[in-house]
Amino acid sequence: MSNATVIPLRTASFRVPRLPLRQPQSREAWCGHIAASCVKYRKGRSVIGPVRVELTHGVKRPAMHYGAHGVFPKSPAYPTNGHSALDLMEDALDGIVADGLISSKQSVVDLQIRRVYVDTDGKTGLHVKVIGLATRVASLPRNAAA
Repeated sequence: MSNATVIPLRTASFRVPRLPLRQPQSREAWCGHIAASCVKYRKGRSVIGPVRVELTHGVKRPAMHYGAHGVFPKSPAYPTNGHSALDLMEDALDGIVADGLISSKQSVVDLQIRRVYVDTDGKTGLHVKVIGLATRVASLPRNAAA
């Protein structure tokens, strides 16, 4: 992160519209794609201190899951093929750190990762939400410690 004045954000939320197919040799391009989407949103601002990160990867449900009356009952509820949730997490965190939205991966103290099927193209891609957490913890009264 540069030495420029940082304007803190409390919450940052953005979507990476079309996540390219992740190949081991294209990991940098994948992280770069995430960082580029982050740049469009944050406009020089950063979330300071400990953060909670929520990642939701929306995947379009395959056509073979549908019948004449909607989704087949035996179709899987969650996408288990394709991108690994751990790869998604690692690359998303690398992308938002590379962009400067957060200072480092060590500032992430709470993390949630979801992969879900979506029925419309408008919701596919990676949805990222970064929430700044309180940096001060209220102290307990001395007699409350057990």
